[in-house]
Amino acid sequence: VIKFQDNAYISEEQIQARKDGMSDEEWKARNDGEFSTESVLMFPSFHIDTHGAPQRDERFDDEVDSILRKSNGVPPSDWTRYLIVDPGHTLAAVMFAAVAPPDKFGELYYIYDELYLRLKSAEDMAKAVRLKTTDVGYEAFIMDFRAGRQTPMGYSTTIMENYAKAFAAEGVKSRLTGSSFIWGSDDIEHGNECVRSWLRLQANGRPRMRIARSLEAMKFEF
Repeated sequence: VIKFQDNAYISEEQIQARKDGMSDEEWKARNDGEFSTESVLMFPSFHIDTHGAPQRDERFDDEVDSILRKSNGVPPSDWTRYLIVDPGHTLAAVMFAAVAPPDKFGELYYIYDELYLRLKSAEDMAKAVRLKTTDVGYEAFIMDFRAGRQTPMGYSTTIMENYAKAFAAEGVKSRLTGSSFIWGSDDIEHGNECVRSWLRLQANGRPRMRIARSLEAMKFEF
């Protein structure tokens, strides 16, 4: 590896001046050849004080914040719930989301829980989901299309079919899909743009998407 700082034809003063004019990440990239993505944000407009619910200070609560504060962040029973699965063996994830009644709150999406499972099976996920779904009704289960349609080596069924079988064994069902799933869109850029638009502030000063503030401090990894 040939580094900029090792160039014998550039003085120490010039090297230091160049380093002083760069961020730590840029210096690592240009000098060491190490490219870091730690500071790259998919959704740079997100901030827990803007999108977290309820508000950190209840004096600034709106109607939605007040409802969620009273319920300890749990969506009310008349909000429509969805469970979204990103399958995987190394790291699988589940997002629990609710959509508020549009006649009361307009367009409002609420992320209230999550699961991260490392080196776990579909059966492990189904058991973890069951523990979080006691007496909870879901409208539908959604799964990542690109991953769910694949057939793993050594299996005769797709990843989605494996998860559906595991969910059925645990009695985890939704109204529309039973223990199976509907496909999430595989148009990643369009999906990202949708989330960015939901994170933007509306005329009322609040975003369309809100995240349970409890997720800021809690870790749901098994």
